[in-house]
Amino acid sequence: MKRRCIRVAVALPIRKTFSYIIPEDLPDKDYTGYGVLVPFGNQKAVGFVLGEEMGWQGEVELKEIIDIINPEPFFTKKMVRFFEWLSEYYFYPIGEVIQNAIPSGLNISRFFTATITKKGQKAIDELPEGSKERDLLIWIRENPRERLNIPLRIIHELQEKGWIKAKREIRRKEKGPLMRKFARIKASLDTYRLKELSKEEQKLLSLLNTKGDKPVCELSRYIKKKDIYYLVRRLEKKGIIESFDAPVYKDISGEIIAPIIIPERLEKQQEQALSEISGSLKGGGFSVHLIFGVTGSGKTEVYFRAAQMAMDMGRQVIIILPEISLANYIESLFRARLGDRVAIYHSRLSPGERYDQWMRMVKGEVDVVIGARSALFSPLPRLGLIIVDEEHDPSYKQEAIPYYQARDSAVVRAQIEDATVLLGSGTPSVQSYYNCLVGKYSLIRMPERIDNRPLPEMEVVDMRYESPGSIFSQRLISAIREDLEAKNQCILFLNKRGFYRLYMCRRCGRPVRCPNCEVSLVYHMKEKRLRCHYCGYHRERPERCSSCGARVFRTVGFGTERVERELAGLLPEARIARMDADSIRRKGRASHILRRFMDHELDILIGTQMVTKGYHFPLVTLVG
Repeated sequence: MKRRCIRVAVALPIRKTFSYIIPEDLPDKDYTGYGVLVPFGNQKAVGFVLGEEMGWQGEVELKEIIDIINPEPFFTKKMVRFFEWLSEYYFYPIGEVIQNAIPSGLNISRFFTATITKKGQKAIDELPEGSKERDLLIWIRENPRERLNIPLRIIHELQEKGWIKAKREIRRKEKGPLMRKFARIKASLDTYRLKELSKEEQKLLSLLNTKGDKPVCELSRYIKKKDIYYLVRRLEKKGIIESFDAPVYKDISGEIIAPIIIPERLEKQQEQALSEISGSLKGGGFSVHLIFGVTGSGKTEVYFRAAQMAMDMGRQVIIILPEISLANYIESLFRARLGDRVAIYHSRLSPGERYDQWMRMVKGEVDVVIGARSALFSPLPRLGLIIVDEEHDPSYKQEAIPYYQARDSAVVRAQIEDATVLLGSGTPSVQSYYNCLVGKYSLIRMPERIDNRPLPEMEVVDMRYESPGSIFSQRLISAIREDLEAKNQCILFLNKRGFYRLYMCRRCGRPVRCPNCEVSLVYHMKEKRLRCHYCGYHRERPERCSSCGARVFRTVGFGTERVERELAGLLPEARIARMDADSIRRKGRASHILRRFMDHELDILIGTQMVTKGYHFPLVTLVG
């Protein structure tokens, strides 16, 4: 029997792929997209199957894969070409491209363990008590083959001295589905036996008959929780029901943040845009449309109806947004109109939640995926439409390894899968607009606002004529007061977090800098710490200047935290909230703030760029 050969991309910093043989005891099927454990030199490595090697005739001896590490494929066959393009264009190993694209809950972790050598044992006896090296060697001796949570540099130093033998290990860290107990009625139940049961037992059987798809724990809203498990065990002993454990997937869909208003009619420019998009979807080929629409022109409604068209044709949709908080907001709007076939996917989900959403996509339970950059890698086999909102936004560029531009990558994926791309913006990027001018993209103009509403009045205030050191102009404060008296709402935008932007020496003028990034640290009043907004480094306020030794410091500038405090002092009657990366760290906090603002439980919302994109708040009449 001819052995099957597969092409594998190992998740190591190696650009080429490798060939392996599938063991004869594994089922005969296509393993493209599956994760595998393979022998690689003198170690084991994680790899991803890119397809079958058709030209292998057995002339070269190949190794067998060790194991299949997941029950379902991580990605579709069409995505192989996409990953190959990403690897080649952004010059990054394809195995690591794939490993970074799939959720961490599906991956295998690699780490080092170590055992002590005779030379290391001798070093323990000779090194002074309390030294870091001695304490580390003692820990390794007492915990052989346990994970080493120390920098790789230190492991190599200890190895070079001959004190330890280090070994790379692989451990599965797959985040499995949440398991719950279910119960079902046995088919052989007769009417005579039902009459012998108590009222509580009959009530449970009635619930199982009507709500049998619910876990037992969720039936406790109808029967007391302490009683329901007792009744299940009793009926199980009588042979009337049987219980079993089954996976359930957590519903992470956000609450409905805004009331859903479906327009009775579309504007002419919306109809024209949808007509052109419909032609592309029906044609089934690759095309890119740039929707150049001013703020308030109705682009979101076009997105929704285009997604509905694609779904009606049996195709699937990816919607990519520049901010995670905006993704939660848009997901709630789409879910209210499309139901549970909508999934949300972004980096702020927990590993378990990302696993659940990914598995829903793999199993075909999702038609629309909404998220930030990482949603681009959603494993949708019938992809027909990719929507990139605010396509000009710089946040689409991934600043960490692997580097990629999500907007450009979305166009390439659509080209590979014969899908349509919608790029939306009120201020298109130069690249996209140029592609329209040369005929690569189709330009759809939406120059009018809904119902021909006028653009807001704009006023520029020269702060040189305001009080020295003042954050707010008198014109802004009076406008906010007028807004509050009229029972309207206000948004204040400042793209700077923290309390003071600089903490600097009075004598030499040197600011306190991050030792990793060489940028000035920002002072946060709530934490009473200086923090780097690039790498996360933080420290307490220094007592002396590291440059001249002076003990006197001064603070300069302001961020959203200071704006919130000073505004509360000026307008004590106003209900104020702040929305930035510091204030929404806790899960669900962003949705909670938006919900309160939409319900008019807040008067003023202060925030960074996340408060300026894509929201619709009818009572907001002032932005500062």
